Amino acid sequence: MHQEIDIRYVVTLLKGSARYFHENVYCQRGQTENLIKLHKA
Repeated sequence: MHQEIDIRYVVTLLKGSARYFHENVYCQRGQTENLIKLHKA
């Protein structure tokens, strides 16, 4: 089975490590947007 590499780029002016930003800002924002969509449905 062939696995594809999932590469994502996020450009920001926020300070901090890439891992911290991805896990604590970017992913939480996506989760919040998903909850808003669920609530509207």
